[in-house]
Amino acid sequence: MASSGGGGDIGTSNCSEADFLASATPVEGEPGSFIVSYGNRSDKTCTINGGVPNLKGVDMSNSPIEELPVEDVRLPDAPEEFTLQPGESAYAGIGMILADSGDPDAHVLTGFQSSLPDMSEPQLVNVVGDGEVRFAAKHLRVSSLVSTPDELG
Repeated sequence: MASSGGGGDIGTSNCSEADFLASATPVEGEPGSFIVSYGNRSDKTCTINGGVPNLKGVDMSNSPIEELPVEDVRLPDAPEEFTLQPGESAYAGIGMILADSGDPDAHVLTGFQSSLPDMSEPQLVNVVGDGEVRFAAKHLRVSSLVSTPDELG
């Protein structure tokens, strides 16, 4: 049985990070909130753990900001695992506790990196939108995976 712990666990999935494209879309009217989709871009059916993705904020050099606290938020009805056909996606939510950039406890992040719960190779998350991503945050909250963005509600 695979452990549901932090990064570095060897996964039980039949797919790898390279089979997925992770994209974060800002939630309109909610600064610091994003919906992350993990799209199966392979030609095979992938089974993935339904836990919380291993997600971190990154700085301007795309290095993870290890000091930025991340809280895992397990949604009560989130599935234990997913089977994603080619072209299908799983979704997670990100919420940031925003801060003033001059706050000594804030970290400035310019994007995210993530790996799925049963995979250990982090990849950069493509942030959807026109402008530069730059947030001063004290804390990230990341939800467990769900099958539709509406379930993040």
